[in-house]
Amino acid sequence: MSDEYGKSVRIIRENRNLSLSQLSDGIVSKSTLDKFELGDSSISFENLLPLLQRLRVSLSEFLYRVNEHSTSSVTQTLQKASRAYSRKDVLSLKRQLSELVNEKILEPKNLPFHRLDIIAVKAALGMLQNVPLPKEDVDFAVSYFLTQNEWFHYDLAILQFLPPFLTSDILTQLVDTLFKNIPTFFHSCPTSR
Repeated sequence: MSDEYGKSVRIIRENRNLSLSQLSDGIVSKSTLDKFELGDSSISFENLLPLLQRLRVSLSEFLYRVNEHSTSSVTQTLQKASRAYSRKDVLSLKRQLSELVNEKILEPKNLPFHRLDIIAVKAALGMLQNVPLPKEDVDFAVSYFLTQNEWFHYDLAILQFLPPFLTSDILTQLVDTLFKNIPTFFHSCPTSR
């Protein structure tokens, strides 16, 4: 684990006015926690989670803090498309689409996510320009969503762009799938705990 993890735990612990003993009690030794906070050693993920729970900090909040309050590049891509759509900024969406299409993909080509990112931006553009989304893109996205057993924030961020391009039957299927996944989705949200 990065030194930043330990430093962040220390900052949060001190902000919460907890001693090393109070935080470590029953989870790790006081000296282990001290070394972790100083960046001299690491701890297992299995020990980090109870420490965060004791601090009343969700893992997602912690990682957001460790990453200097920045979101992942995936989140940034979809947020950028949402902002451009809200501003009705066709030029920004066209630029973003071009960047995505020409981007060197570092992940395996058989994963669906890069194509879904492109579909989301195409859909945002399509809504602003009143242009239909290509059938193969709609079919690809629908197939992806209907085969997911759990939906995450990423899935909903992509889905927000698709309803105008879906038939009522497909929308009904997706809503049914979404409702089946609501307990799992909300259980995974940091604010639902």
